[in-house]
Amino acid sequence: MEYLNAYKLAKFPLGSVVLAQAMEAAKKNPIPPTALTWTTDPDVRLLAAICRELQTIHGAEPFFLSGRMVQRIFKHNTHATGAKWLRSFCVMQVVVEVKKGIGLTASRYRFNFASA
Repeated sequence: MEYLNAYKLAKFPLGSVVLAQAMEAAKKNPIPPTALTWTTDPDVRLLAAICRELQTIHGAEPFFLSGRMVQRIFKHNTHATGAKWLRSFCVMQVVVEVKKGIGLTASRYRFNFASA
């Protein structure tokens, strides 16, 4: 049942082409200007750029991203670091959490282009 519920909520498969496209575009395009002012960590800056590109791909719809996805992208030992980064992005209004993830579902975000 959990799988079927998660499957119903998913818009794109885990590790999908969408995330790969966003990562590729984030590496090619300039880092969001505000990310340059509040961090010197290249991985955090890259994550801000990935969020921007995910929003661009999703248009008006929110994109989903989890601490575990961030863990896989940056090869962290735990998902806690990625979750902390995403919470920090919410506090700094880089992204707005539209819907909190529960269980197997990732949170939905909108990138705040006004803050970029």
